[in-house]
Amino acid sequence: MKKTLSLSIFFVFISSFAYSQLSIKDFKLCLDNVNCTDTVLYITKAELLKSKKVIPNFSWFTIDYTTVYFSLGKEGDDVTAVSLPKDEFTDESRKRMKLLNTNGIVVIQVKGHNKQNKPVDWGTLFIKIVEK
Repeated sequence: MKKTLSLSIFFVFISSFAYSQLSIKDFKLCLDNVNCTDTVLYITKAELLKSKKVIPNFSWFTIDYTTVYFSLGKEGDDVTAVSLPKDEFTDESRKRMKLLNTNGIVVIQVKGHNKQNKPVDWGTLFIKIVEK
């Protein structure tokens, strides 16, 4: 019993130590149909259009709302922002995706909370549209 208790305390200590070492750079956003990346995600417009939602790389984070910024890829274009309820792409965001050209940029930022319902700062997803 004493050995089991000591081992349990050790694992709790190690788990809390590891969690405390995480920073915003460890908190990544992904698309549901594409692998996560540490830097810029280079994908085709077709791959982006197949995406249904934005997902965090840790399951304990819940996305409350999302903002997607679009730069179409033409010189001098303005940036357009679309707000999403929760984490799913809307008809409005899909309209913007369809307008993207090669070299178009998409930036996704989220706000959300952990299991204790505390807000957590999360990393930003940068996407660049490429040809096949």
